[in-house]
Amino acid sequence: MFNMLIMGPPGAGKGTQAQAIAKRLGLEHLASGDVVRAEVKANTPSGQKAREFMDSGKLVPDDLVTSMVGSHIKSACESGNGVVLDGYPRTVAQARSLTDLLDREELRMHAVVNLKVPSEELLDRLVNRLTCPQCNWVYHRRNNPPKSEGVCDNDGAALASRPDDNETVIRERLRVYHEQTEPVLAYYRERGVLQEFDGSGTIDEVFECVVRYLESLKGA
Repeated sequence: MFNMLIMGPPGAGKGTQAQAIAKRLGLEHLASGDVVRAEVKANTPSGQKAREFMDSGKLVPDDLVTSMVGSHIKSACESGNGVVLDGYPRTVAQARSLTDLLDREELRMHAVVNLKVPSEELLDRLVNRLTCPQCNWVYHRRNNPPKSEGVCDNDGAALASRPDDNETVIRERLRVYHEQTEPVLAYYRERGVLQEFDGSGTIDEVFECVVRYLESLKGA
């Protein structure tokens, strides 16, 4: 079973690439952000706590994320198809928890892909991002607009900006990322599974570079 993780700062295109990779390689896409947002939308006790951190641009605490995402990861691994993890882990503590979970299930992380994008480009991407609340597909007002303004191509749902996609919150999210999430890259670099890619190209250009690498690993 092939398991991988895709990483990168907010706006790097992790979700878009993870969806495409999952489709190409026959893996299950598990986005921690979707899991957490679903809890927030359902206004569960965990979701209420998470909302306070998300709206201020801060990371949701490790124990809270793990409680919401851990069971989903285990369930996905039990499907036998392998997974593309997106948005988890974000801290070294979470990374260690994930390693422990995989070890208990006699599984391993085969690849960790990191997408590198300059901060100002990330800001532009996020300020102009539109998301479908039904299928979670992501658009950009200029670079990747929907065929019909404000409407998802896939299901016709009305597109919306995320509450945390404003410049002040975005800059705080990037600061938090560099402070807390980049050490996770060092963790996986030491484990010999990290590969970094330039995420500044088009969606297709980035995808082809990443998927060629993954196919070489998967076929090895």
